[in-house]
Amino acid sequence: ATVSLYLDTDGNGYNGFQIDEALLSAEGLQSFTLEDIADRLPAEVRVGEKFYIYAVIDDGVHAPVFSKYSKGIAAPDFDPTINAPAQKQTMMVDDLLRFSAANGNAITIDDPVLKLEPEDGDGDGSNKLVVVLTTTGHGRLNLENIPETVEVDGDDSEVLTLTGTAADINAALEDMIYAAELQAESDTITISVRRAESDFLTSFITRSVNIEIDSFQVTGTKSVDIDPDGVSRAIFSTADLDNIDSDVVQTLSVNVTNYRRGKDILSLNTDGIEDILEDGIFAEFDAQRGILNFRGGAMTEATCERLLHNIHFSTTDGSRAKGVEIHLLDDFGEVERLLEALV
Repeated sequence: ATVSLYLDTDGNGYNGFQIDEALLSAEGLQSFTLEDIADRLPAEVRVGEKFYIYAVIDDGVHAPVFSKYSKGIAAPDFDPTINAPAQKQTMMVDDLLRFSAANGNAITIDDPVLKLEPEDGDGDGSNKLVVVLTTTGHGRLNLENIPETVEVDGDDSEVLTLTGTAADINAALEDMIYAAELQAESDTITISVRRAESDFLTSFITRSVNIEIDSFQVTGTKSVDIDPDGVSRAIFSTADLDNIDSDVVQTLSVNVTNYRRGKDILSLNTDGIEDILEDGIFAEFDAQRGILNFRGGAMTEATCERLLHNIHFSTTDGSRAKGVEIHLLDDFGEVERLLEALV
């Protein structure tokens, strides 16, 4: 005689569906262990709902014998879940934000189906595949480590999709890099996960990571808005640099956007900064593009502030909006930027 096991969702009527068959029958009390029950549950069995097991013994001669129904068994939760840092992430606008275990901000996926034995009822393994969708509003996501078993779409973009097992996707997400847009002040990375193709499809489950983006700032006041009257004016009446990662700047670069040679003049008033220029700092002017560079030695924030205070600009071009863009290169090689409107 053989024993067949059936699963039923209502616990009566003996109208369930077969989940195992041709188990050898023996005299006396028998017990069977069902591993990977997840692979045997129909899609209509929801998380927390109960299902029931019963057995049918058939010797091929007599009428089959039905066992009693088992007690109700609560269907386990097979939805993948997301682990993401709850605290707000902070970064400078020109830095790269790295998500990793070492930084304590890793983004990972937990999938209970991965605990199932692959040889027991998992077929081609499709039940273990999940889809992870990550999106940003003001930045790009880049993966440094992509296993061959992970399908990736949109690397180095605002929308990144990964398909694979949770373990392989976690390997891809380790050291994921976020780069903010230049003018971004904040952003949110949204991570969503669902089962790919399986016997128990799930809806997207979503978590978010908030990012605060700082930029270096020139505080104080602009002298005046520059009018297209040809009069040279100091761009900043006062200049205070805030949020600089390093105390030492190697290069200070100032350029005017929409610069027109012959119409625009960017200049340096040397009054009161003779000591800086005598200390080895020199200025280079690119008249074609309207760029003024300072280099030649280590500059402190105070030095940069004094130089910025003495930069003048005039224009007779009233046809296009103009701005001043400030670039700082510090001793770590990191570039800071600020864009201010002029005209």
